[in-house]
Amino acid sequence: MPGSPPTLFHRFQLGLWREVSALSLSGPTAGLALRTSVATVLSVVLALFLHLDNPAWAGITALAIIQQDVASSLLRSVDRCLGTIVGAVIGYFSARLVAHHLLFELICAAATTFAIYGGERSRH
Repeated sequence: MPGSPPTLFHRFQLGLWREVSALSLSGPTAGLALRTSVATVLSVVLALFLHLDNPAWAGITALAIIQQDVASSLLRSVDRCLGTIVGAVIGYFSARLVAHHLLFELICAAATTFAIYGGERSRH
């Protein structure tokens, strides 16, 4: 009907068409998307080749560390490796030193809170 407001589906269709027409296969965003896709696929394939228990986590990790430039991605991956090692050492010794489950859980909650806060405050 002329003069009637567009339906929800029609607005969705127009919005989707605007988004699709704005896509480009060149530029920094397209390059980042390509690098992210390749890194994710290669990490999952490598995890499958190594017969890891949960190869999907390799892909999730690749998605988490990819940044706009290679230097930032490498720095983020080093931070992630160091964080994993430090977390494993702290968890190992905390579990051995703490006899009560509640105290151990509180220590884990505090460490997780600190890690999330530090991750949010980080420049990368």
